[in-house]
Amino acid sequence: MKKQNRKTIRTFLLSLLVILAVLLGVYAAGIYQIVHFNSEMVIPDGDNNRLVTFRPDEQGLIYTTTGQPVTIDMGSRHCFITTATLTNFKRCGYPATEYPTLILTSDQSGHYRIYTRKVVMPIILFVHPDTTEIVRFENVELLISDKEEGNVIGMDFLERFVIERDVDTGEIALLRNVPQNYTYVCDINSRDSSIGDIIGYSRRMYIPLRVNDDEPQNYYMDTGRGIRSCELVQPVKNISKATSNVYADPETGMMTQDNCRVMIGNRMRFARVTYSDTLHTDQYSINPFKIFNRSIALDLPNRKLYYRCVEEVKDSLPLT
Repeated sequence: MKKQNRKTIRTFLLSLLVILAVLLGVYAAGIYQIVHFNSEMVIPDGDNNRLVTFRPDEQGLIYTTTGQPVTIDMGSRHCFITTATLTNFKRCGYPATEYPTLILTSDQSGHYRIYTRKVVMPIILFVHPDTTEIVRFENVELLISDKEEGNVIGMDFLERFVIERDVDTGEIALLRNVPQNYTYVCDINSRDSSIGDIIGYSRRMYIPLRVNDDEPQNYYMDTGRGIRSCELVQPVKNISKATSNVYADPETGMMTQDNCRVMIGNRMRFARVTYSDTLHTDQYSINPFKIFNRSIALDLPNRKLYYRCVEEVKDSLPLT
């Protein structure tokens, strides 16, 4: 009887080890895929520092050469394409090849999901909205989303470039290097902060800020749907720390504070804080396309923030 019990226990333990090994193998394979997602993307050669310039519309959308709307979302870890858009690309003759995959990662709204399909295809964009010249990025990987939340150029694509935002024209450009007329402001932090990142691989990037004389905080860079019209986002609990009038924004209904003091590196300016616990973003988030009143360059490969020099203003003066 004892021998039978020992045999049953050994069988159970062996089965448990096999199950754990399979689960760990699936997890490791998923992490490997996420880490290497878009690692085979080909950036076109050339002497021009500026690869492509976008002019987002009022909804923050840019468009491919076939007219498909796309969001530049620094809050999204990955590039996404909807099934409807993929069908349209194939109809236009794009060499899009679908592959099975198994990735546990966050969707455009920050919720964790399992994705089982991806597509590898070229992304063809106009070099500038006012020209017909095109630039072609080969072997771009996009997760296929069946939720029809929209097409996204995410951080697995963007982290390869310097991103410039021209405050005068509102244009956003992908560059190879930081232009000479920019000066350093601060480092961009890269770290895994959320509990969800323990079970995945993160491309989160943060700008360290001090707002309203509060303790310094890493603000998650996000330019997606939830934060598109915001400069800074803080949790509702922080309303008690406000140093000026807080009111309900007439368009969004969210509590808002104007003219908050914001320290960025050793620079100071005034910004607008939105207090919300419902936006699809982190509790502490920053939209770098909205907050700065000077043109900026986000050097994502080297994790540094720059702003454009102004000849008549010395570097020691604040951003305001």
